Formats: sequence, C-alpha cells, structure tokens
Amino acid sequence: MPVIRPGRLPFHAEGVLGLYEAIRSAPLEQPAEAAASAPLRSLLAALLAKDSAARPSLAAMAAHPWVTQAGATPLAIPLVRPAPQH
Repeated sequence: MPVIRPGRLPFHAEGVLGLYEAIRSAPLEQPAEAAASAPLRSLLAALLAKDSAARPSLAAMAAHPWVTQAGATPLAIPLVRPAPQH
C-alpha cells in the first residue's frame, strides 16, 4: 500500500544499505502531494511503525476506518480459515 497509493516508497536513500538504515531509523514521511485521506494516512503510519509491537494486528487492520469506510462496510469474511479436518 505505501507504494501504490502515494506513488513512491516512504523511505529514500542511496544504495540498499542506506535504504535499510532509513527504514530502521528515519521518520516516516508521507508525501504532501499524495491525495490520501486521514484514515489511510493513519493506517499506513500504523503499519510502518518502527516498533513491531506497536503495529496493528490483522483484526485491528480489518476493523480500521479506512478498510471499513468508517464502519459503513465491515469485512464480512473470517480473517482465519478453520484448519482442515483430516
């Protein structure tokens, strides 16, 4: 999502090692020119949190206002399929 919606990567640096360092330590900058709604910006910021414990769970993402259109269209599919019975 961060590449598709804003049209560019959220982190920039010279070379692969520089990019890894930017991902690890640089603050997230969401481009002002991207026509992203506040709920989408909120979801992207949460997904790209530096602290993995602060990132949303699958259930939290599924209930996020951007995903559900502010609760108007909650997901009607189960998030996890039951394990097959053998």
